[in-house]
Amino acid sequence: MAAIAAGDYQGAATALDEAVAAAPDLAPAHELLGGLSLGALDDYERARRHLERSYRLYRGAGDLRGAARCTCTIATMRGSGCSTAG
Repeated sequence: MAAIAAGDYQGAATALDEAVAAAPDLAPAHELLGGLSLGALDDYERARRHLERSYRLYRGAGDLRGAARCTCTIATMRGSGCSTAG
């Protein structure tokens, strides 16, 4: 994504929001939006929501590697004290 390369993380998140709205079953878009929300935007609730959605989609498709990536990221959030509360 050009927006990420340019450092426009909010612009990238907006583009990914549009992508998941248009194609809600696109696991990689949810995964990328979750990672971006976590790593660049510090929006832990949004990150958790998209990573969990991506996990379910990957599992449903039989993509265990994708599901494992999401699981590891979610576990890291929990282990590092990332919180969805204020």
